[in-house]
Amino acid sequence: MKNKRFVQAFGKLPIYADYISHVFDNEAAQWKQYLMEVFQKQFRIDEGLHPFIYNLQKNKIVGTIEPSNDGIREFPFSLFIVKSVSKDMDGLDYYIHIWHYLMAIRWKLTIIDDIHSCYSFLETCSIDISQQKQLPDEFAQKLSDFLEESEQKPLTIANNIDFTFGED
Repeated sequence: MKNKRFVQAFGKLPIYADYISHVFDNEAAQWKQYLMEVFQKQFRIDEGLHPFIYNLQKNKIVGTIEPSNDGIREFPFSLFIVKSVSKDMDGLDYYIHIWHYLMAIRWKLTIIDDIHSCYSFLETCSIDISQQKQLPDEFAQKLSDFLEESEQKPLTIANNIDFTFGED
């Protein structure tokens, strides 16, 4: 399916002692490298699960990110997909669908009790990016403003939007 994107993950998931690296393409490797460089400089993310967009030349990394640490240093956990820039599928409702799906995956990870099962589960996760989803007006407006802001810089994290409001 041409609109199917595999979910990738990188970072320190709070429930596991291990770091997770489920990264398998060049764009995701760029995101991983960026995170490693930025968080060595003590960059912080607010508590909660937040949407983000990382702009690359021809693609975007679209995902959720949350703070975590290994007891010594801060290091976030991110779930994401690589998405090409496309005028046909760059509307708010497409991004909401992606973020909502990633949020659901994240919460499913909380009931998996070992790292091997975590990787096995991530192997099964993909998103049809042609789907759309709507949220209540309050979230839709915040996300719309966030999308507009994200066009202006390489990385935009919506610290003012916390996706811990649960599933519908």
